[in-house]
This record gives sequence, C-alpha cells and structure tokens, in this order.
Amino acid sequence: MDSLPNPAFRLLAFSFVSILLAGCGEPAPEPAAPAVESPPTEAAEPPAARTAPDPGSTGDYVLSNFKWDGPMRAGESVTVRNPYGGIRCRRTGTDELVVSAQIQSFTDGPAPVIDVVEAQGGYVVRIDHEHSGRAEFGGDYDSGFAGRVDVTVLLPSRTRAVLSTENDTLRVKGFNGSVSATTRGGDISYRAKGDFELTTDSGNVEAFIDDYRPKKSGEINTGTGNVVVVLDPEDATVSVRAESSGKLVFERGEDVRAGQNRGKERLTVRMGGGERELKVSSESGNITIKAE
Repeated sequence: MDSLPNPAFRLLAFSFVSILLAGCGEPAPEPAAPAVESPPTEAAEPPAARTAPDPGSTGDYVLSNFKWDGPMRAGESVTVRNPYGGIRCRRTGTDELVVSAQIQSFTDGPAPVIDVVEAQGGYVVRIDHEHSGRAEFGGDYDSGFAGRVDVTVLLPSRTRAVLSTENDTLRVKGFNGSVSATTRGGDISYRAKGDFELTTDSGNVEAFIDDYRPKKSGEINTGTGNVVVVLDPEDATVSVRAESSGKLVFERGEDVRAGQNRGKERLTVRMGGGERELKVSSESGNITIKAE
C-alpha cells in the first residue's frame, strides 16, 4: 500500500489550487461613485410688506420743489392744511402771496400734488395724495405717504393766515397780520404782531409778544403741552390771564413794573393799564410768563 504525502506537502498543494481558482473567477466590481444630491427646492415666499426707509439711512429718495406766487390784498386770507410736514409763515414785504414747498419722497409711488386755488376772500393751498396721512418711517407705506412735505408761506401785512398740521411744527415769524395756527401733536413757535390764536393738543407753545396791539385778543391753548410767553418789557398795556392745573410761573426783570394775582389754577399778570388782553390756557401743562 502506497504511503500518503506528508501534511506539509498537502497544505502547500491546497493553497496552490485555491489561488488558481480565485484567478478564474469574475473581476471585482468597481466601487460606485457617490450619488449627487439635488439641493432642496425652497417654497416661494410671499412678497414682504414694503416699508418706508429711515430718513437717516442711505436709501434712495426723490427731492422736488414747488413754488407759486400771486397778488394778495389787505384783508384776504390763505388757508394751508399740511398733514405731511410742517409750515412756516413769514412776511413778504410786497403785495404778493408766495407759496413754496420742499417734497421729499422715500418711495417709488406718487408724491403729493400741491396747488394754490382762489377761494372766497383769498386762497387755499391744496396738498393732495392718495393717502390722507404720512406713513411712519420704517413702517408700511402702503397705508400712507412715506416722506414729508414742508411748506413756507410769505404774506403781505394786514392779511390772515389759517394754518394746520398733524404732528409737525408751525413757525410764525416776522408777520404782521392775523394768524390761526392749529396742530394735533406738533409744537408752535410764534414771533409776530397782530391777532393770533395758537392751539395744540399735546405740543408745546413758545410765543414772543412784541408791541402787542391786537384788534381783538390773543389766545393760546394746549392740552398737555407747556406754554412759554415772553412779553416786551416796554409794552405797558397788556394783561395776561393764565389758567392750568400745572405750574404757573411769572418771571420778571428787576426794572419791570408789573402786578400779579393768583388763585386756584389761575394767574393774572398786569402790565400798565392792561387794556390788551392775552388768554393762555392748558389742561395740565406748565405756563411760564416772562417780562425781562
């Protein structure tokens, strides 16, 4: 009986046969390339509400000007209502009414249209826009005009100005005539001669009374705002009646002769004969009368 091969020889033969069989098999497949993922599709966002830029920003704006002039006789009036900005009133030194305005628009929409039309006894300055008021800067300007309009009116002496704003300042300076100035939340500054009625709901009033000679009487009214009235020390024929639940103060120079009476929420300052009366009232603001 033939002898069997030794174990080492059998192990070597088995390894050789395994290598031959492996070489006869199918080639290993190439590794697959990684799949490229498509970016996720974003849902369309609704259009954002348009907002009015802050005036201090570098956003674009459009600046335009308006000017008109025409004859104006003594006794005639001009009426200006500006819901988009402030009003200044001055004297012309001529017999013409001059109306000018600066329009600043922060939107691509239409700006207010300004026109001066003749009315019974004078003129009316119209400021028309599709929105009756201004949009707050940084707010939704689809509900208001995003920008501002500042108007200046120059009038001859012995005429009348009827002026009103929403929340912007009214300034009257150097005018010799009758003034009615009304604002809801703006301040009023007055330095002129003639009859006047100054009214603001929550703004402050500062009035410099020089050579006070009204045909009727002057009147200043506020809701919660403060009032400062500065009298000419040489005008010795004025009587000021002040009423408020706030502080009532009278300040006078050493050489100013004036008397005062006080009561509950009332102060009367009398200079000289006191023939010309000035009424000042505030619901809760402070009132200061100065004669220095």
